[in-house]
Amino acid sequence: MTKTTNRKILVTVLIVMGLLIALQTFYEVKNYLDKVANQKKVHNIVNHRIPQSEEELQEQLDQVLDCIETMSLTDRDKGLLYERASMIYRAKSEMITYYRYTGYALYYLEQSGEKDDTVKLYMDLANSYIDNFSFERAEEMITHAMQVEQFDEIADSQIKSLAYRMQGMMHFYRKEYNLSEQALEKSLELINRSYNDLYENTDRLMTEVALARVYAVTGRYEKAADIVDAYKESSLVARPIYHDALMKDLILPYYEVKCYIALANATDLNDEAARAEINKYIILCERESCEKQELNSLLMMEKQFRAQGKEITKEFQATIEKLYVRLFDAQNEDYARLIAGQVDDSKLVMEHQEKYKQENSTRVIYMIASALLIAILVVIFIIIIGNSQTDGLTKLRARKVFNHDLERAKKTLNTYGIVMMDIDNFKSVNDTYGHQAGDRVLIRLGKILRKFAKGQVRAYRYGGEEFVLLVSKDALGTVDEIAERIRKLFEAQIWDFQDGLTITLSMGIAKGEGRDDVVKRADDHLYHSKKNGKNRITKD
Repeated sequence: MTKTTNRKILVTVLIVMGLLIALQTFYEVKNYLDKVANQKKVHNIVNHRIPQSEEELQEQLDQVLDCIETMSLTDRDKGLLYERASMIYRAKSEMITYYRYTGYALYYLEQSGEKDDTVKLYMDLANSYIDNFSFERAEEMITHAMQVEQFDEIADSQIKSLAYRMQGMMHFYRKEYNLSEQALEKSLELINRSYNDLYENTDRLMTEVALARVYAVTGRYEKAADIVDAYKESSLVARPIYHDALMKDLILPYYEVKCYIALANATDLNDEAARAEINKYIILCERESCEKQELNSLLMMEKQFRAQGKEITKEFQATIEKLYVRLFDAQNEDYARLIAGQVDDSKLVMEHQEKYKQENSTRVIYMIASALLIAILVVIFIIIIGNSQTDGLTKLRARKVFNHDLERAKKTLNTYGIVMMDIDNFKSVNDTYGHQAGDRVLIRLGKILRKFAKGQVRAYRYGGEEFVLLVSKDALGTVDEIAERIRKLFEAQIWDFQDGLTITLSMGIAKGEGRDDVVKRADDHLYHSKKNGKNRITKD
C-alpha cells in the first residue's frame, strides 16, 4: 500500500475513534444532566406524606417504580426512591416486600456515601425489629448505623432525632430507664430547637409518648398524665384514620400509659376505670395482632403494681397466661432471621446486578427488561388467581373455593364440621351508619376469622353478611370452643362509628360425613339461632 493509502486508513480510523469518543462523551454528559434534572422530581416525591387510601398508595407506588425503571438517577436518588417504595409496601402491610426494598435502598445509599440517609434507613429497620421485640437484631441495626456515622455528627435534625429516639427505645426495653430518658430528651430537644418538617408534630408526639412510658414505669405518674392529657385532643390520637400507620409507634404506647395512670389511681386492679382502660388496650393489641407488646406491657404492669400491694385479678392473670400459650420466643428469632435474610439478599442482588451492568450494560438492560416482563406476568398471574379465590373485602376464601373444598371433604368420607354464621341486624347497621360502616364490620369479622383459620380450620365468606368455617376431622373436638370464642370476641369489638354499639353473631354448627347435607343442617341451626334471640349458637 502507498503512503497515501496508509494515511487515509489512519485518518479514517482516527475519525471513527473520535466519533466513538464523542458519542460516549455525549452519552455521559446527557446522562449526567438527566440525573441532575431528575433530582428535583425525586425530591418532590420523597418529601410528600405517605397517602392514607389504598388507591393513593398504589398510585404513588406506581409513580416511584416508574421513576426507578425509566429515569437516569444518582445512587442517592435510587436509594431514596427504593426507600419510599419500601415505606409504601409497609403501609400496605406487605412486610416481606418492604424488607426486600429496604435492602435495595440500603445498597444504593451506601454506594452513594450519603451517611445521614443510610443512618435513617438503619433506624427504620431498628424500629421494625423493636416492634417485633427482636431486640438483638435492632441492636445490630443501631450498631451498623453508628459505624456509618456517630449520632452527634448527623447533620439532618430529623434523622438525628430519630436516631436518639430509637436509642432511647432500646434502653427502655433493657430497663435502663435513666439512659432511655436522656436519649429521648435529646431527641425532643432537637425537634423543639431545629425542626421545620411536615412530620414535626408526629415525631414530637411519638417522642413525648415514649417519654411518658419512661415516667409511667418509674412511678412518675403525674408527669406521664400531663403528656397524655396534653395530646388527648390531637388528631393523631383522636382520629382513627391515622391509627393504622401509627399503631405500634404511637397509639398502643399512648393507651399503655393510660393504663398505668388508671392503675396508679386505683386501689386494686379490680377498679372499674382501670379495668376499662386495660380492656381497651387489650382489644387494640389483639385487633392489630400485637400480642407481644400486650404481654410485655401486662407483665410490667403486674410486677410494678403488685410491688405496690395491689392485688392482681384472676381475669388479668388469665389474660397473661393466654398470651404465654400463644407466643413463643423462637418465633421472634425465626421472624427476625427471615427479615435479615430478605435485607441481606436484597443488598447482594443489587450488588451483583450493578457489577454486571458495568461490565456489559446492553446485556444487563435486556436481562432486566426480560426479568421485569416475567415478574409482571407472574404478578398478573398471581393477582388473577388470587382475586378469583379470595373475597376482595374480607380477604377470606371465596364461596366457590368453599364449594370446591366441601366436595373434597365429602369424598374423603371422613367426619367434618360446618359452622355457619351471620351478622345480626346487619341491614340495620348499613341503613343507620352507611355502607362504609357496614364494610368495616365485614372487614373486622374477616380479620377475626383469619386468626382462627389455621391448620384444620378454614374460613370463607359465604355471601353478604354470612360466613362459614369448614373444620376437618382432627379439629372437630375444638369446633364448639372456636365458635364460642369467635362469637364473644366479635361481640366485644369497639366500633369507631358509634360509641357503645354492640354487634353480634348468630351461628349454627353441624357435623357429618360423606354425602350428608351438613351445610343445610348448619344453616337450619343458624336459622334457629336467629329466630330464638340471636347472638347464640345452635348445634347438632
